[in-house]
Amino acid sequence: RKNLLTRSEAQTDRRYQDISLTRTGSELVPKLARLADRNDAEFFGVLSAAERKTLLEILKKMASRHQLKRLPLE
Repeated sequence: RKNLLTRSEAQTDRRYQDISLTRTGSELVPKLARLADRNDAEFFGVLSAAERKTLLEILKKMASRHQLKRLPLE
């Protein structure tokens, strides 16, 4: 409805859909990234640099232990 994505079905497999950002969606990405960065800074700003480093190490250890392929923070 917001014209941010396009979706098309694969010709050989109806279970597969290709989803892509439209130009409008692509233009929104930098704004959303800046907003996310500000939110992160506000949320994690209460931690010292050493505490942030420790938190990241703990999150990486947990992700590794649970065999996660991508980290939510880095």
